[in-house]
Amino acid sequence: MSAVRVDRKAASLQLCLVMLPRPLVIALAFCVAASLPAAAAPVDWADLRPPSQPAQLTVQGAGELGRTFTQALDSQTVEITGFLLPADRDGDLVMDFLLVPWAGACSHTPPPAPNQVLRVHPAEPYKAQGIYEVVTVTGRLTGGRDLTQLFIFDGVATIESAYHLESATVIGRGMSDREPAHGRSPWSFLRR
Repeated sequence: MSAVRVDRKAASLQLCLVMLPRPLVIALAFCVAASLPAAAAPVDWADLRPPSQPAQLTVQGAGELGRTFTQALDSQTVEITGFLLPADRDGDLVMDFLLVPWAGACSHTPPPAPNQVLRVHPAEPYKAQGIYEVVTVTGRLTGGRDLTQLFIFDGVATIESAYHLESATVIGRGMSDREPAHGRSPWSFLRR
């Protein structure tokens, strides 16, 4: 019986749209389309580096070139996969974190160059499975230097990031010893 109700509602909506003047229907369609969220562009970690920065300059020692963010991505809605490093948490709920391209970054290896680190503010606290959990984040990317203190295995570390994602959607991919498709782990030789 509920399927019949749905069909009647759809039919009455169609009838209303047919009876409206065509310019008004087009205007309504544009209003609805404008209110929909922008589609996220999948971004690779290499996209976060300026074209002039060689691929091997992905660690903190990259100097000023490693601090340069890509202007083309500023204020764009993007999607990227990486490893979560909690910066502000309460138990397993994470309110703020850094996203890095490989597991072990910042605690077992030198930090990545700032343009290879994203500071992520989830839209709602994310329930993390653990440090270096693989996650995919979607949100509006903005450039801007930031310093974040992390409490990691070796003590306190101050990590510089060149990007922010505000009100981000976070999707957990689980705990994995494999790097995400968009990053390379310096520890991959251990899996051979």
